Amino acid sequence: PGITLNASETFAQRTGNCLSLTSLFIALAREAKLNVYYNEVTIPPSWDMVTDNSMVFYKHINAIVDFGKDGKEVVDLSVDNYEYHYPQHRVTEQQAAAQHYNNRGAEFLNLGDNEKADLYFRRALFLDPKAGHIWGNLGTLLRRQKRITDAEIAYRHALTLNPSDQVAISNLGRLYREQGDKEQARQLEKIAEGFREKNPFWLYSRAKAEYEKGQFDDALDLVQQAIHLDKNEYRFYRFASLIYYRQGKLVRAQQFSDKASRLKLSTE
Repeated sequence: PGITLNASETFAQRTGNCLSLTSLFIALAREAKLNVYYNEVTIPPSWDMVTDNSMVFYKHINAIVDFGKDGKEVVDLSVDNYEYHYPQHRVTEQQAAAQHYNNRGAEFLNLGDNEKADLYFRRALFLDPKAGHIWGNLGTLLRRQKRITDAEIAYRHALTLNPSDQVAISNLGRLYREQGDKEQARQLEKIAEGFREKNPFWLYSRAKAEYEKGQFDDALDLVQQAIHLDKNEYRFYRFASLIYYRQGKLVRAQQFSDKASRLKLSTE
């Protein structure tokens, strides 16, 4: 997801993730007197592994300019993540700010700065207490801090808000496994496994993790499983093409690259 910065930081540093760039665009658009607002997009899920074998969850935000009777225009500065057919809805300034703090918390969690991660996650929840994924991310921090009871409460609250939160289910299962509660761990692991078997983007996420470790055979196996579940997602073919290229299988790499290009064009 990249670094989360506010609008002025993004302008000064000339870098940032989707939320940072969107915040900068909205600030500039409002200076130009445009009616613009934040828009949350239900893109294929995005997960990051943190060093203690837990996961954190991100969401994607872009902007919509409302021209009144002339219609609306989506402005997405991370075009590789966005398709017009994805479900999307307007979010308030407060919810967008909460996502900013959540992203910063996840970044500090990845850096091992638990104190700053805690501050950012709690600020995010103050702004948007019904955001289940933020509760789940807080649970991951608390688990890392060995605050087991608090971590369990955070994960369970995340699941109260969103019973299908795969990250919270998986992380809570790991917590129970670590504490020796094999029965509850097995129940949650079974639920999580069911989600994973049906979710090609989970397999895609794991394939990318294996690729980063240099495990190209494992990465290819995982992305092929993802393709089996969703034969129309161009990202899977493009990633398989990259793996084949790294393996020196240039003909297969070109075949999958061509397939990815055809699918991408068909969605535009």
